[in-house]
This record gives sequence, structure tokens and C-alpha cells, in this order.
Amino acid sequence: MMLKQDTYTDEVYQWDKENYTWGGEHACVRAGEPMIQNGEIHVCYFCGNPIDFKRLEPCSNCHAVKCPTCGKCFCNISEEEQVALRVLRSKYCCNLEGFRNGVQPEDFWLYHYVPAFEKCLNYCRRKKGV
Repeated sequence: MMLKQDTYTDEVYQWDKENYTWGGEHACVRAGEPMIQNGEIHVCYFCGNPIDFKRLEPCSNCHAVKCPTCGKCFCNISEEEQVALRVLRSKYCCNLEGFRNGVQPEDFWLYHYVPAFEKCLNYCRRKKGV
């Protein structure tokens, strides 16, 4: 299956760190929690290694924190990775029911584009106590 950016614009999506949204999406389920507001260690969607939001500077283009291990941020990933990440985030990070239930088998194929997404989601689920 191929991913196409049919419903999205070609512009670089900006990360809104105050509202934990990307390109105007709904906020992350954990938005506003003290651990996030104070800058916690998070997991990279792509390589699964830790990212310390407090110690790293955001990308000057998309404002997301660039992973110190793989170097990816929201503006230097492929179109397919960008679309897959938006699909997964909207379905599981920004949707309470999806967040609680975890990634469903019909979406496992998206791991080809965002290989550490499940690790990242499970990290957040543990922090939330799900």
C-alpha cells in the first residue's frame, strides 16, 4: 500500500509546542500534564531512542525537537513518513479511545514508515497510567 498526501498541503507542518499539536491537529491526549509541560524525556517516533525536550533546541524550520540519534524532525522526513505519522498521531496520540486501546492490527503496516511509533505510544500510555 502506498501513502499519498492527498488531503494535506505540501507546506511544512509547524509543531505548536504550547498546544502539543502539529499543523493544527487536535492536541495530544497528554497535553497539559506537568511532566510534558516541564519537558520530559520522550521517545523518537522513528528510531525509538530518547529525546530530552528540555536540553535540545527545536528545529528552526518546523519547531519540533530534532532527534539527536537519527536527526529526524517534522520537516526532514519523507512525504510518506509525514503522512503516516499524521495518521498515527491523529488516531492514537490525539484520540483518547485510540490512546487507551493502542495501535490496532490494521495500522501495523504504517510501522514501515514510522518504525518506533508503538514504542513511543506505549511510553506515553505508561506515563498516563493506561
